Amino acid sequence: MMTLKKILCLFVCGICLLGMMTCGEGKYADAKKVTVKYLKAMEGFATAVEKANNSEAFVKAVDAFAEEMASLRPEMEAIEKKYPELADTATPPSEMEDLAQRMNVLSQRLIDAQRKLMQNATDPDVQRALQKLQNIK
Repeated sequence: MMTLKKILCLFVCGICLLGMMTCGEGKYADAKKVTVKYLKAMEGFATAVEKANNSEAFVKAVDAFAEEMASLRPEMEAIEKKYPELADTATPPSEMEDLAQRMNVLSQRLIDAQRKLMQNATDPDVQRALQKLQNIK
């Protein structure tokens, strides 16, 4: 007969195994997590700029993106140091190919978003927001 302690132990072990299977192990598991966060931030930025129709909306989009990038920066730098081979975006490791493809698809949206932003870059508030984004360290 199983005791409550054994049942609880099995339950915890099962949760851990499930987590390992669904999180995806592999050499670049931590890099994938950070890259997914980065892509979500980029997609959110592109969407916000696409929807923006006044300077206030552009500023809000840029400020939100700047905050996300500032918070992601330490994680991204750590990944860059840990995996310098990921800097070669032309030939990503197979484990990262799906994210590289997602970035390629996103790149055109980002180019279009940047064009739209530049059309509104004469606004002083938009200029300040863009400067804030450029100064992220």
